[in-house]
Amino acid sequence: MRPNATMAVVMRIECPECSMAFNVPDGAIKAKGRKLRCSRCEHQWTQYPTLTDQKPQKKKPQTEALNGGEPDAAPSQEAGSPALEEGGERPDAHLEENQDPPTFDTLDGDIVEDDGLEPFDAPPIGRRLLLGSATQRLRQSSIITIAALLLFMIVIPLGLVFSRASLVSVMPGFSPVFDAIGLHVPVTGEHLVIQNVGVCRKVEGEVEVMLIKGEIHNDSDTMQPMPVLRGTIEDANGNPLQSAPYTVEAAILVPGDTVEFRYQIPRPNPLAAQVTITFSDDQRQSDFGY
Repeated sequence: MRPNATMAVVMRIECPECSMAFNVPDGAIKAKGRKLRCSRCEHQWTQYPTLTDQKPQKKKPQTEALNGGEPDAAPSQEAGSPALEEGGERPDAHLEENQDPPTFDTLDGDIVEDDGLEPFDAPPIGRRLLLGSATQRLRQSSIITIAALLLFMIVIPLGLVFSRASLVSVMPGFSPVFDAIGLHVPVTGEHLVIQNVGVCRKVEGEVEVMLIKGEIHNDSDTMQPMPVLRGTIEDANGNPLQSAPYTVEAAILVPGDTVEFRYQIPRPNPLAAQVTITFSDDQRQSDFGY
């Protein structure tokens, strides 16, 4: 009489990293353990058989010999090994004890997924989300950088162009820069030359005054309006101490013409060391000086 074959036992294991569950055929995990790899998160670990997953053992059939009750001399199966049907094969016949620990990929064919679970080879969702978030942040950072560069390259030059007159009035040294790029900035009295300036102190009555005199020459080929002069008294370090405007009598200076100016600053500062004469943007109050 042929003994009944036992039903195949399936061992259920979970990945300790992502808790992915799958079934392993009976006998695939031996007592010495087996190295596994989860194709979902690629975590690697050594799996050992658990106490609850031990295979049921089939009692070895006993037959009595017809000659006096002696047991059948047919070879018996090893205790604890699964019974086989005729022509069948042990579930772990392809895993010999003397083989090296299998690579993780060799076990993929033995894995039976449960219904309702995610595919075993699904991409790692967490890693995909982290990678997508980092890529999005990098894209946003690049957009901000490009916008800042465009702002610097367009807005700032435009601001300098439209405010060049104010910039040159504060810093005259920028005038040649704008001239070089074809954006000339008109400067008050730019075609007039102040020359032969002289300064002296004197007392008129009981009041000390500083007398300033000099010439203004039209160095251009066109008539030039005469701006208001401004005399600034400075100390030895160039710090301004006093300042006073002066309106030249001539309102227009013809090409090549030269006019003299002469005016006084009363009660000059005792620390006065030098005087600077410049053209100012002040409006002319009259056609005569004082």
